[in-house]
Amino acid sequence: MAKDILSGDGNPKKDKTEIEILAIGIGHDVSRYYNRAIKITDVNELGDVMISQLSSLFDNKKKLH
Repeated sequence: MAKDILSGDGNPKKDKTEIEILAIGIGHDVSRYYNRAIKITDVNELGDVMISQLSSLFDNKKKLH
């Protein structure tokens, strides 16, 4: 599914699109696959990390427009 929206060879590190992908690895480092990646150790951290990252994404967008 994600491959369909990415251009080029489907590698998220190489493609230049307006889609921003943030990877969250639970117990795994996924930074070799994604430029923006966070590693958490406990699934209970997931909600807080998602809210924090979404908030910062919208804060950055607001500054650009």
